[in-house]
Amino acid sequence: MIKIFALKIPGEIEPEIFLKWSTKVSKERMEKVSRFFRKEDAMRSLFSELLVRAVISKEFNIPNEEIKFTYNQYGKPSLKNSKSFFFNASHSGEWVVAIFHTAPIGIDVEKIRPVDIHIAERIFSDKEYQEILRKPREEQENYFFDLWSLKESYVKAVGKGLFQPFHSFSITPKNNGEIIFACNESPCRWFFKQYNLAEGYTLSACTIQAQFPEEVTLMDLEAIEQVI
Repeated sequence: MIKIFALKIPGEIEPEIFLKWSTKVSKERMEKVSRFFRKEDAMRSLFSELLVRAVISKEFNIPNEEIKFTYNQYGKPSLKNSKSFFFNASHSGEWVVAIFHTAPIGIDVEKIRPVDIHIAERIFSDKEYQEILRKPREEQENYFFDLWSLKESYVKAVGKGLFQPFHSFSITPKNNGEIIFACNESPCRWFFKQYNLAEGYTLSACTIQAQFPEEVTLMDLEAIEQVI
């Protein structure tokens, strides 16, 4: 069964607390965190790995210090020495989310914000762009980010991230929750589900097995501290 967890990033953290949390993640993660210019980006990156580590430690009874990651050629992480465990994480705005399963999976959360809708013409498929234009103006931004998070969840599930062009496949979310997917793969068999995480956000998950949970499990810093 797929499991999805979400953590709302605290607004302010004292430097000494940030330093304490930084000792709980990998050296590679802290090197990445240190390169961020904006504090908010550093926090999202740090808590992304903290959430993944907390879930792995709690759900699979692996001490945090024994959790090691390896990365594919596109930078997607996986649990070292484990071929039947898959996870993926994403962050945007105040939220960090992570998904776990025994088959390839991907997840993406996006904070809905002002955007030039017409960039979809060169990023998305022609079908998707035309569908955006058919929407009432007040719905276009929400639909744009729905598409973005769905497409991002797919390219993360296949393990290529943005190395796979968004216009190389097409996704059509329906009002009844059905999501139609078209790609050049054979077979083209992936499943999607969207969740209402918080006002102003869109959250999408993708997997090759339709076993999605009904809800996202919320975690807090206290729960994370108890396990790592």
